[in-house]
Amino acid sequence: MERATSLRFENIARIVLLTYLLVQPVLDLLIFFDTPFASQFRALFIGAGLIYLYFFSTGWLRKLLFIYIPVLFVYFAINFGVNYFVKDPYFLSIEMTNIVKSIYFPIIVFTYLTFIYQQINEGLHKKIIPYILGINMLLIGVVVFLADITGTGRRAYGFLAKEGHTGWFFSGNEISAITAMGFPFVVLVLMKTEKLWKKIAVMAGALLIVWAMMTLGTKVAFVGLIAGLVLGVIYAIIMLFQRRYLNFVLLAVVFILTAVATPAMPIGNNLGLAVTESMNEEPEPAEEEEESASAEEQSEDTDNKESKSEESKSEESTGEDAEEPKEEEPNEEILNTINSIPYHSAILSGREEHLAEAFHQLNEAPVVQKIVGMGVYQNYPNEEAAAPIEMDLFDWFFDYGFIGLLILTFPIFLTAYLIIRNLLKYKMAALNIYFFFGLISMGLGISASIIAGHILYYPAAAIYLAVAMALTVKYSEPEQNNLSFRSRNKY
Repeated sequence: MERATSLRFENIARIVLLTYLLVQPVLDLLIFFDTPFASQFRALFIGAGLIYLYFFSTGWLRKLLFIYIPVLFVYFAINFGVNYFVKDPYFLSIEMTNIVKSIYFPIIVFTYLTFIYQQINEGLHKKIIPYILGINMLLIGVVVFLADITGTGRRAYGFLAKEGHTGWFFSGNEISAITAMGFPFVVLVLMKTEKLWKKIAVMAGALLIVWAMMTLGTKVAFVGLIAGLVLGVIYAIIMLFQRRYLNFVLLAVVFILTAVATPAMPIGNNLGLAVTESMNEEPEPAEEEEESASAEEQSEDTDNKESKSEESKSEESTGEDAEEPKEEEPNEEILNTINSIPYHSAILSGREEHLAEAFHQLNEAPVVQKIVGMGVYQNYPNEEAAAPIEMDLFDWFFDYGFIGLLILTFPIFLTAYLIIRNLLKYKMAALNIYFFFGLISMGLGISASIIAGHILYYPAAAIYLAVAMALTVKYSEPEQNNLSFRSRNKY
């Protein structure tokens, strides 16, 4: 009786977790149409994840979670309490909203890691979840297409010279990262589909997704597109030695069409402008790693610039010219140090001043803030000026301190350890097409979070990275799969 009840609850939990992953694009659409339910639903899922972990985690993972989760919440309670009394001004809604968004990532990682890692049935992580990710990418492609033909897509950039739109999705940063992490699984589904008519249908969907990713006009989406196609072509070439030609033919067609279409697409225009601007050495404002900024973020940047210009004008009117260099000297020294870093312009994409200001604030902050962090968006002067740096690890470092950064990124280090351990323990026996596509998806997500942001700090994209991490850990285990490089079976 107890076992039957346990299995019933396990099946319910399985349906809930798979359904939650499937409805992610729908939640993003609800946000675009100004429906608050989506954000609230994601916040509530933190509680659902904790309940799932309490009842279904087992073994070493359960012991680890009984230490990690209390540490996570206690530390953030300390960060909240310290900054509530130290920061002036302090805006409760901003602070609480972003603390919840930050906690979401580690909870969702452990939820899906527990869910996928403990599964015995290969059908879940080899068929169901990759197909769900493929369906999500297809839905995004359809939405971008409908927005394009109706002329209702939201512009991806605030710069008129830049092209591209995000369809009916609010944040181009997030949708770009989502497609970059999801596209490798689209290629995976295409390669492992058996029947010819199904392969052709999947390829048609893949071409629509490719078009949508190039229509976004962002670098992150384009890098994910190229990475997925290149990996697929490489694996298809390897399979030629086993006289399996269809995957190579289909992927070669997709790759050639992508290459031919790129110059005529928004991403081609934007990449051309980037080359021209770098040759002319004309820096442009921060573009959130060449991605779209939300309307709120753009208005915040504008307000920041206006407030800074007004302050500089007021200082000039006082006639205290001798004191100005002293006030600007700390920021200038930090900015000069940042500018001396090789390739800083390509890495920071115009965020140098914002980063220099954050370091200056940290230097001036009380000791307690140096230890536990300065709270969300650092020590902002007013509500309008509260804005992220747009690089997730830097945001977490300044907001929650070095200890907070380690706590929040612990799931990433744990995932890397598990993958490396499995590969060494089983002498690379687990290397297969699933593993490599999962690894490239995870790598794209982590890399984009470091450079472009809008992943670890943002629930809409964080769940895709969490699932990619959990899948890659599972794929690194040796199994009786028929997609190994050594296999000569049908796939």
